[in-house]
Amino acid sequence: MKRIITIVLSALLVVALATTAFAATAIEAPTVTVSATAKITVEPDIAYVSLGVRTENKSSKTAKQENTELMTKVLAALKKAGVDEKDIQTSNLSMYTNYSWDNNGNRKLTGYTVDNTVSVTVRDLDKVGDIVDAAMNAGANQFNNVSFGVEDEEDYYIQALTQATKKAKRRASAIAAASEMTLGKAVSISSDGANYNPYVYYAEDAVADEAVKVEGASIGSTINSGTVTVTATINATYGMK
Repeated sequence: MKRIITIVLSALLVVALATTAFAATAIEAPTVTVSATAKITVEPDIAYVSLGVRTENKSSKTAKQENTELMTKVLAALKKAGVDEKDIQTSNLSMYTNYSWDNNGNRKLTGYTVDNTVSVTVRDLDKVGDIVDAAMNAGANQFNNVSFGVEDEEDYYIQALTQATKKAKRRASAIAAASEMTLGKAVSISSDGANYNPYVYYAEDAVADEAVKVEGASIGSTINSGTVTVTATINATYGMK
């Protein structure tokens, strides 16, 4: 019986030692981890314009009525300039009260302000300036910004991913060669996701506030589309031997 127990314990010890040796080998297998980023710069093919109408009056009813009348003209001008109705979306509609304070800190109601802002999708970039001017000349007195982008950035993101992956492998190969080793297969690869940077144009970039208020003034001619950047980052771990 003692002999049997001794044989079993010896077998278990052999298995334990073999397992430990295997684990040590796995842990000690050399790897190299690298990170690489690639950027794709492209011409935009779509624009998003944010503009609207702000009215103020002592009467809330009058403030709302004036705003509605002006915005109706703005919407008509946008459609006449070639913007499809489905590409016009209300992004903000609000009314708030205005107050003044005397020297004693007493508050007095002075009137009401109504803000109505729309986001306009422009699919023909050659028309962006004309569309902005049409809206401003029709009564829009708030021009927030124009942002330029690409309608489908997925293809560009795939390109950036491919370039980042190749760059990561080149870096890992350089490290392996410098270490007098050979680069093996990728053990793991992950992406930090896409970083999409559209170009945003603000009215104050080129036109003074007073110029925006002048009837018939052309703010659209100062708008430039710029470029769009799509970025991808890869984290990769390779085995070495």
